[in-house]
Amino acid sequence: MISLTDRAAQEIERIMVEQDIEIPKLRFGVQGGGCSGLKYLFEFCTITDEFDTTFVKKRDKGDISIIVDKKSFFFAPDITVDFNESLMDRGFVFNNPAATTSCGCGESFGV
Repeated sequence: MISLTDRAAQEIERIMVEQDIEIPKLRFGVQGGGCSGLKYLFEFCTITDEFDTTFVKKRDKGDISIIVDKKSFFFAPDITVDFNESLMDRGFVFNNPAATTSCGCGESFGV
């Protein structure tokens, strides 16, 4: 299951208002790259296909759909996406229990 914390959902809603995005669909993915071998992909999307799975974060302001392909789901089956806002670090944080290694910035991982 791919899940969003409330803080991540609030930041996504803020970005949607700022960029005038009406349909909250996010593509979560994993692709080769980064210093640990794999890196996360997280972006708004409109296209889905038959091999995608959709998870929904229920919100008062409207549901947010998270789209993930089968390969990405294999590498991150129980990931939680959070949002960190501190003086030293601001951005989305991926908490992936399947990751055995990760880089210092948290944007890439290995399994």
